[in-house]
Amino acid sequence: MTETRWYTYARNLIGADTAQEAASRAGFNSSSFSRWKGGANAEPEAAVKLARAYGANVLQALAESGLITDTEAALHTVTVGNREAIEGAGSRQLLEELLRRDKK
Repeated sequence: MTETRWYTYARNLIGADTAQEAASRAGFNSSSFSRWKGGANAEPEAAVKLARAYGANVLQALAESGLITDTEAALHTVTVGNREAIEGAGSRQLLEELLRRDKK
């Protein structure tokens, strides 16, 4: 059986760690790795936990798991009036938005 995109990503992400070590580090049951090896994709919570545990990009993990598209993972927009989006924006994004507004 061919490995799924998600399982290949997860296996590469954890490197030399065992499934048990990775699951413990991420805070979920190691049986998830068995399901993924069998062809199942990750649940949203597990994809996010694994990415965070290994310092990986959460959006990439969600795309690798098939939960969002690669296009959706590449979106980086700030919605005016959305405090969470503004607080989550990087300095460069904020500066680019200010420059864009200054040109008006």
